[in-house]
Amino acid sequence: MTDKDFSEILNLWQKDFYVNLDFEIQGSPERSLERYAIEDKQRERFILEKIPPKNLERKQEIADNLKLLVGHGFDFANTYLSGNNGKSLQKYENDFWQLSTYISGEELDRSNYWQEADRGRKLAQSLLELYRVSEKLDLADTTNFSLIEYLEKLVEQIKQNNPKVYFEILPVFEMLQQQLFPAYPQLPKVFCHGDPHPINIIWKNGSVGKMIDWEFSGYKPYLYDIALIIGCVGAEAKDALSAGFLESFRNEIFVSKFIAQEDLVYLDDFILAIRFAWLSEWLRRNDKPMIDFEIFYLKLLTKKR
Repeated sequence: MTDKDFSEILNLWQKDFYVNLDFEIQGSPERSLERYAIEDKQRERFILEKIPPKNLERKQEIADNLKLLVGHGFDFANTYLSGNNGKSLQKYENDFWQLSTYISGEELDRSNYWQEADRGRKLAQSLLELYRVSEKLDLADTTNFSLIEYLEKLVEQIKQNNPKVYFEILPVFEMLQQQLFPAYPQLPKVFCHGDPHPINIIWKNGSVGKMIDWEFSGYKPYLYDIALIIGCVGAEAKDALSAGFLESFRNEIFVSKFIAQEDLVYLDDFILAIRFAWLSEWLRRNDKPMIDFEIFYLKLLTKKR
């Protein structure tokens, strides 16, 4: 990317390019083809992202949803800027780009954040706020995601490609088939972030600044985000499942009565079900230590039910 390229791209948002900044950008780099931290001549900072052609419709959908959420009072999302055509996606030559305001934050200490009760409580509060605001809105969701269909397809693929792993996880999968699968269609759906792992939060002074990486957002059973957080934070350390972050996170969710009492029985099953997605990722990368860990963690979570 030359300075001329930056200038012409940013002019699509009527921004005067100043400098391409050399510092780390939070969030997964896999969500875009290229991304840059840039500064305009007014010294405002932005994140510029090049979008894969196959993701254009979904990226615009996410941008529209975030704009709607923020417009109705949800302060924990960062919107994409509208360009000259009124859309967040702007075309330069043969490529499409999105621009968002750069939000500064503090680095999450992966070695001990799972001990921090206050951080867990605040993440729970921000999720509950997401559900409260989105309940009044008709947000777009073209994903048509079903965790059950995903699990069935994934486990069949593992059976074909990794028989050893398949037989290790089969008892867990069969338990989910018996307990979670029949109840799944009846669970209430809400608009979920989809991947609210604490590393997908821009933290400020121990509080939630902004949630980022909304690629998996959409309408899902209302246990989804909660189960994902418990499973992910619990995997950080030996004692993380019972430490301060998750203790206060669970308490905040339970006290809110967001989850109906009769549905709490499915929460542990949901945690297990979502961990299969992580197993899939380690299999895709052929990361044997992490595959072994995930099998161990599935069995551990099963025992702790």
